[in-house]
Amino acid sequence: MLALALQQATSPFAEIGGTIVPLVLMMGVAWLILIRPAQKQRKEQEEMRGAIKAGDEVLTIGGIFGVVTKLRDDRVHVKVADGVQVELSRNAISSVVTKQERE
Repeated sequence: MLALALQQATSPFAEIGGTIVPLVLMMGVAWLILIRPAQKQRKEQEEMRGAIKAGDEVLTIGGIFGVVTKLRDDRVHVKVADGVQVELSRNAISSVVTKQERE
């Protein structure tokens, strides 16, 4: 009778392992689906903003097209019309417009 009771007793570590393993797997899947792609996109944006040079046509996050005229550390001067220049943060640049996109 005692032997039967010992066989049926479960270890508390087995219960914890049965709870932790699915939790760890769910966190791993969430990292692969949500966090990793966002980090990759952020890195690509930072590289694009770092590669901006004078003469590039850019699109701002506000939807304004312009040509970069001057660069500083964290700011960009963009010519949006004849005689009109705006000073923007580099983070305000959404994308660099290519010749194919202009046409």
